[in-house]
Parts: sequence; C-alpha cells; structure tokens
Amino acid sequence: MSAQNHLIEILARRDRRRLLAICEPVDLVLGQVLGEPATPTRHSYFPVNSFISLVAAVAGSPGIEVGMVGREGMLGAHLALGVGGAPLRAVVQGPGSAWRVGTGPLSARARAQRHAAAHTPPVSRGSDDSTDEFGGLPALPLDRAADGTLALDEPRPSRRGHVSHHA
Repeated sequence: MSAQNHLIEILARRDRRRLLAICEPVDLVLGQVLGEPATPTRHSYFPVNSFISLVAAVAGSPGIEVGMVGREGMLGAHLALGVGGAPLRAVVQGPGSAWRVGTGPLSARARAQRHAAAHTPPVSRGSDDSTDEFGGLPALPLDRAADGTLALDEPRPSRRGHVSHHA
C-alpha cells in the first residue's frame, strides 16, 4: 500500500496500513487555512502532492512564512508531543492531495506513549516496536532537534541486533 508521503512510507507495512485505515484522502485548495495559532488543532495532514506554508504573525503585515510542509512530513506533528494547538498559521500554498486524520487518535496516542515512557525502565526503550496496544497506531519517529524543530529519528536498533554500553 503506497501512501506517497515519505513519513508514512517509512513506517513498517503493518503500521502504515493501520495509520492509513484511520486517514481519509482530501484535496487541499490554494489559500485554504488549515490551522490558526491558539486554536485547537482538529486534523493532521500528510501532504502527497501539495504543500502547506507555516506563517508567523507579524503586526501590520500578513505574516512571514517560516516553514513549509510537503510530502516529506506532516502538519500536526505537535500533537505527537502532546501540544494541542499549533503556534503558527497553516495555509495551503500548493494545492493537491493529502491524507487527513482527526487529532483524537494522535493526541490519545501521544498521551499513551508519554505515560508508557514515564513508567518504562530506560533499558527497554529504543526497541524496534513501532506500535503499541493503544489503538494499534504507530509511533511516528519524531524527535526535537537542538534548535527546537521536529525531525525524523534515526532508525532504532533491532531487538535482534547487538546491544552495547558505552561509558
């Protein structure tokens, strides 16, 4: 099953199927506003052949584009970090198709993942498990970089691989 979105494509086949089962294909229209600052996020989007501008508010101007989301990522990654509203305005800059998922499953997934991480010994983290029992949704491989931006994690080591300890 091909999703034509890089973030979805890198998921294991089973995880990709589970995620796409709760997504719906949508057409994004030029100028369509998908999110506003301080407003609860209702959907996350995985662009396929469209792209979304992230615009920061500036007094006396229509705003400044500070980022863009295309087929390599998703709009709504903040939900995976447990943040309910986005800090930037999201506007369709390149019309086309995308996958859309309601924020309920992603927000619940993030809460379950944070709870599990808080109650799991560090030695068991970093396995190749990319799903959990909470709705069977995959864990998106996101991490916050030093500059505060979101980035894809490096692939996790397999349980079958070599484990070592470096002092």
